Amino acid sequence: MTSSSSASGQSGAISIADVDVVPRHGATLSDASLQLSECVIRRTITDPQQVTALIQQRGGRPELLPSTALPALATEDRDGNFRPVALPRWQSPELQRAVIIALIDGGADIHGPAYDMSTRPIAVAVRAANVMAVDILLSHDVRLRDDRFFMVMRLPFPNTGLRQTAQYEQELMKVYRRLIQHDRTLVTQTDGAGSNLAVYAALEEAGRYSQTFIEGYMTLLLDNGVDIAAPDTHNWGETPLYSAASFGSVHVADFLTRHLPSANDINRPSRNNTTPLTAAAQCCDLRNRRLGDQRLGPNERKRAHEEAERYKAIISMLLRAGADIGRMPANTNRQRRQRELVVIEYTDVLNDLSTSAMAALNAALAPHRSLAALLTPRLAAGPQEAAFFGWRIASYLFGTEAAKETITDTLTDSNTDVARRVVAAVEHFVKCAALRAISNREVVGAMADVEGQMVRVPLQCFAVRVEPGGQHRVLGVREVVHRARLDEAAKWGLAEGAVLKGFNTHLGNDDCQFAWGQLGYIDSGGQFVSLGID
Repeated sequence: MTSSSSASGQSGAISIADVDVVPRHGATLSDASLQLSECVIRRTITDPQQVTALIQQRGGRPELLPSTALPALATEDRDGNFRPVALPRWQSPELQRAVIIALIDGGADIHGPAYDMSTRPIAVAVRAANVMAVDILLSHDVRLRDDRFFMVMRLPFPNTGLRQTAQYEQELMKVYRRLIQHDRTLVTQTDGAGSNLAVYAALEEAGRYSQTFIEGYMTLLLDNGVDIAAPDTHNWGETPLYSAASFGSVHVADFLTRHLPSANDINRPSRNNTTPLTAAAQCCDLRNRRLGDQRLGPNERKRAHEEAERYKAIISMLLRAGADIGRMPANTNRQRRQRELVVIEYTDVLNDLSTSAMAALNAALAPHRSLAALLTPRLAAGPQEAAFFGWRIASYLFGTEAAKETITDTLTDSNTDVARRVVAAVEHFVKCAALRAISNREVVGAMADVEGQMVRVPLQCFAVRVEPGGQHRVLGVREVVHRARLDEAAKWGLAEGAVLKGFNTHLGNDDCQFAWGQLGYIDSGGQFVSLGID
């Protein structure tokens, strides 16, 4: 929020002019108390002495004020539905602070009702992203953990279909940082079911917050000790990733798939043996079936479509991170339909893999290329000789481990057979390019006639072993990556041609035919050396 923290922070909020201020939970307010409520909620107070006068002289009772008397964010409509409310701005932050303090000094209950955690002043202040109110409440020793299900650091759950504004998210992040500054252990709280804040982020994001905000919030949790792989301990044993997959929380799922340490964490099932991939497929299948219902209205159809797309995105993320399709059940028609849905998404993942492999390759070679380019014009030699010497000098400073780290950071999944093979192939190519090639021109390759067509032939640093006495066949990294993709496509029954080759298409897949045990390279002595990729 800005000077007053009195805007709702949500797109689509209703106006305070359309809201009636009434007592909650059957409470009876005097005229002075009702007037006090109206003045605070509608922001008509111009001097904190008005608050004091209503309390001390006319018997206003601040302890009966709804918690929206502090930095209000929402209310209930006559049907009991939660509705965000856009409140007027205070005239100044100084006035807002003075009014809140006057209410507290006049007897307002800063801890709030035990029976309704959502209306506790600290919960409302956090939900309103009101740093000022949070500061005031903390300075008055507000209780932050008096209930086993009350977690003050939880993401606010907005009204369905509403997105938070960028300004609101910025102020909300300030609130969380202030709470951590006050008490770092608030981050590692779990509720009565053993669920931590990462689980609740997965439950409550569901497309309502921006990726930037969720990235910052989840990083805050991770940096302060939250176990992002931990399942709840008392319910169904569901991890944060499982919850994100079940509730369509794309941004939380994206963060988790990039930060969970192993494929075991990606595939960890709930107590009923359902993996996150299966859960996402079940939810996506349900939305797809809803889309087939001709009775759906346009709004319902739009919502079902948007939700289905979120689940498809999560399925793709899980597959890229090493989710195992083989752990999905396929005993019933419904289960087979859900697995087929995943396989369709996997086709896109495999088609993107070659692009990702080339991106990893170029990222790993970038420091070497930059250094060689810096050295070349400074060498006292002809253009071709300078390029050779620049490339060779740079090779002495090539960092093999740094290159490997870049590759694994770019190709985040190294847990599946296809990913393991692609990573190994890219690592070998980068090492050969930096240490054995004579220049970047050799790495990129020259144009050559291949089976009657002029095509570019990059560095051929792989070899396929043949029978003793025969000529070993050389090939490049593209052929190896495509072989890995073809094997994965065959494993899951993808249609022939579903995985696009993208190079030398006139050859079909003939140039990519080999067994993994045959793959290696020719060393400096002319001998074949196996790469040991199985």
